[in-house]
Amino acid sequence: MVENLDPEAEADGLSKTMIQTDVELKLRQAGIRVLTKDQVLAAAGRPWLLIHASTFRRKADPLYAYHLDVRLEQDVRLERDPKIMVILATTWSALGRIGTVGSEKLPQIRDDIKDQVDQFINAWLSVNPSATQK
Repeated sequence: MVENLDPEAEADGLSKTMIQTDVELKLRQAGIRVLTKDQVLAAAGRPWLLIHASTFRRKADPLYAYHLDVRLEQDVRLERDPKIMVILATTWSALGRIGTVGSEKLPQIRDDIKDQVDQFINAWLSVNPSATQK
């Protein structure tokens, strides 16, 4: 799920569709199944890989400020009391990235997102080593 992308950034060449395609491709190449929204809602824990990409550009300024955050959110139950469930708790996240980029190079933000997704993939594979051997 990609959220908070500014319409102005999309007009300058950074689209949610591009980001989602990049992320889904990386996940599939790593052997991580990409679920549809309906599949997520039916899956245990309802896992979401959330891509938060905030951009800001002042009027007449060719630079965008941006903040990126990639995190895995899912429903969790407390071990001390399994009747207590936390809905959409963050169970993994990459350190957020902050930066600036010229409007002509705005699509390069995709590379930063891919780097964060690689961090997620490495973490996921470290705790699910047999999942890709199926």
